[in-house]
Amino acid sequence: MRSDHEEVHNEYLAHVPVVLNRAVPRRVLVMDMGTGFITRELLKYSGVESVLQVSYSRRLTDLARRHPLFRYISEDAAADPRVNVE
Repeated sequence: MRSDHEEVHNEYLAHVPVVLNRAVPRRVLVMDMGTGFITRELLKYSGVESVLQVSYSRRLTDLARRHPLFRYISEDAAADPRVNVE
């Protein structure tokens, strides 16, 4: 249950840098709104060992971690042991 816009936007932000660099990073810094949607895409790479997600909005980050719809769309990315949310 994703919108086309959300999916295209977050896939672009996550996958294009990997393709252009021709390598999957081991450690990733994500600076975003805190929804976990970009982190969701990065976790698709088995080579990613850790993701530090720094969010602009603590309130949105908290909502995204608790609300069932956000958790569903993000595929519960914040619960992945490789993810640290600041």
